[in-house]
Amino acid sequence: MPSFDVVSRLDLQEIDNAVSNVLREIKTRYDFKGSETTLERKDHDLTVVTD
Repeated sequence: MPSFDVVSRLDLQEIDNAVSNVLREIKTRYDFKGSETTLERKDHDLTVVTD
């Protein structure tokens, strides 16, 4: 019977790219206009603050 090994690894560069894309999307979307939203990544912590 075959066995499977599952390994989860974070690619921090891809996470930084995703955070940048989300911030750009928030700034350009009409429905987020005027909202105060920040995303911040420190090591393995991701903080989202919005009003």
